[in-house]
Amino acid sequence: MRKTLGRSILFIVVFLSISVILNWSSGSGFSSASTTIRATVLPFVFISAPKDICIWEFQPSAPGIFTKKGLLNVTANTDWKITVKKTDDVNDGHMREWTGVNYASKKLHAPLKVSADREVTLPEGGTIQTGTTAGEHEIEVTLTQVVTQDDLPLKDRLVYRIELKFEGSPIEYQ
Repeated sequence: MRKTLGRSILFIVVFLSISVILNWSSGSGFSSASTTIRATVLPFVFISAPKDICIWEFQPSAPGIFTKKGLLNVTANTDWKITVKKTDDVNDGHMREWTGVNYASKKLHAPLKVSADREVTLPEGGTIQTGTTAGEHEIEVTLTQVVTQDDLPLKDRLVYRIELKFEGSPIEYQ
């Protein structure tokens, strides 16, 4: 039944299309009047954030400042901003021990910092980049984690981990 209905609809569409083309080429049935169509294009900002920049896992072997870089792709038709925030209430902006399935109790003392044009500290997060040009843009993002002497080393193959959420939105001017 579905095939028959689909074929019938396809036949009707093809038949009507041929009729319109023949009428158009013969000059009959169509006027030269124009129609104005008005539409409002809503502002949009689309961000593509690869997994390798949204999730950071590592196992520091000594104190120091560790960084990770990645690219965000931004497509917009208006002035835009990129914000970053933590994805859950477990991490509170700090990298936490990850068992491969769940978060455990150990966490790094210093909160994670995220930067592009501006630097923000988690858990508050905030705007890391703004732009006033529509189109496509690649934005380099840097994650920075300070590991202190007091941070506990992890056993075996366990890692510290954090998940981030990047959002793009139009800038609202007032």
